[in-house]
Amino acid sequence: MARNYSKVILIGTIESDISLRSTNNQTSVTNFTLTTFDEWIDKSGKTQTHKKWHHVVCWGKLAEQTVKNFKIGDVVIVEGSISYRYYEKDNNQVKVAEIKAKTVSLWTGSFNKIILVGNVGNDPELRNTLNGTAVTNFSLSTIDRWKDKDGVTKYHKKWHKTVCWGKTAEVAVNNIKNGSLVLLEGSLAYKTFVNKDGIKNNHIAEIKTSQLEKWSNPITSTIKTEDI
Repeated sequence: MARNYSKVILIGTIESDISLRSTNNQTSVTNFTLTTFDEWIDKSGKTQTHKKWHHVVCWGKLAEQTVKNFKIGDVVIVEGSISYRYYEKDNNQVKVAEIKAKTVSLWTGSFNKIILVGNVGNDPELRNTLNGTAVTNFSLSTIDRWKDKDGVTKYHKKWHKTVCWGKTAEVAVNNIKNGSLVLLEGSLAYKTFVNKDGIKNNHIAEIKTSQLEKWSNPITSTIKTEDI
């Protein structure tokens, strides 16, 4: 059976103070904000940039090492997995994306990449923007597995929003469907969403997909954009 997994690699600048706290069971924890930049060339040939903010959490010894070794302005590489937590705002639950770090180390540069292997949650449908660009969205589920203090295996399913553009969107619509097991690579982005009650959430995570593959065991069959 192929395993689901979620992996995020971010290289960017620490933009917040890092302080150590402890949970009720005395586990060390710290949070900090990391920024990355997307860069592209627009139609006029000008270089454009867009700054993104990521919430990072570290636990245990990693939290202690992070507080000791890093500060605002340091450029670091963070490897971990994407997770989600809920908090109350105006008597409503708001969902926030969070990066659970496994390693934090010094780096020079800026980088944003996410790799997910999981099951597609709906049949992708192709749409077109006003300028004729193909686009589609689908949800992808991954499963976290761990053993509790009694040695019992626990499972937690996470759902990720994805968006595909251009030929990648056409690949998705033509080759995957609800239930397909796929590997995708892309970058982590965020957008503002206002729900039906008028509650504004500024940190909805969305995976901008750059590569998409069908995933199988032991052979992975790759869907290539060039085949379109």
